[in-house]
Amino acid sequence: WPRDVQLTSAPARGGRIGFASAGLRGCLGPSATWAIFGCLGLDVGRLTGRGTGVEHATPVRALWLAPTGALGVELWRSGDLRLDAELGLAVPLLRPQLGLDAVDPAYRPAAVTGRAAAGIGWR
Repeated sequence: WPRDVQLTSAPARGGRIGFASAGLRGCLGPSATWAIFGCLGLDVGRLTGRGTGVEHATPVRALWLAPTGALGVELWRSGDLRLDAELGLAVPLLRPQLGLDAVDPAYRPAAVTGRAAAGIGWR
């Protein structure tokens, strides 16, 4: 997920931002009679950044911690195997500002992030 960002006040300066996380969650449903399910969880990860276009680029690392929630639907089932699709949200508890100075930040996580996923599940 590395991506490049530029400062609005000085486009020649910016940084390379990276992100990695892992999460744990629990889900309720689907059952034999209904195909909708809900999940709650917690993501823990790390944001990284390194300045570009500056004389002294210092790497920065920051903690990512976000409760998550999702609603999903079972699209197909065969025995214990199923195909799911879901939409969810993550709400970061920590929103570190990564940038070259406090006046013009290069990146800050949004207060709420959306997610979409499809995958295989089993019971």
